[in-house]
Amino acid sequence: MPSNEQDSITTTPEKLAQIVISAMQAAGYGGTDHNDGPVNRKLLTPRDIRREFGIHNKLLAHWRRMGVGPAYITFGRRIYYERPIFEKFVASGRVQTTGWVEE
Repeated sequence: MPSNEQDSITTTPEKLAQIVISAMQAAGYGGTDHNDGPVNRKLLTPRDIRREFGIHNKLLAHWRRMGVGPAYITFGRRIYYERPIFEKFVASGRVQTTGWVEE
């Protein structure tokens, strides 16, 4: 029987990140035996970022041309982003709403 009440889950960003990582590992992205999944990589390609964060390659290229966005590494013609730096860049855009409940 449907209820008029909505269920909600309150969690911290760190706990949410662990839930997402676990789900991605269950889906085959990264594992405990090897480091070839996007979740375990220290260096991310624009393709990895598109799959994991949903940020399109063209937006990353635009940011590089404009000199904004996260720092990156070039190796020949290849471009890599360091995971901790990229995640920090993404987190810097976090907006805390008035409805935020901190535990």
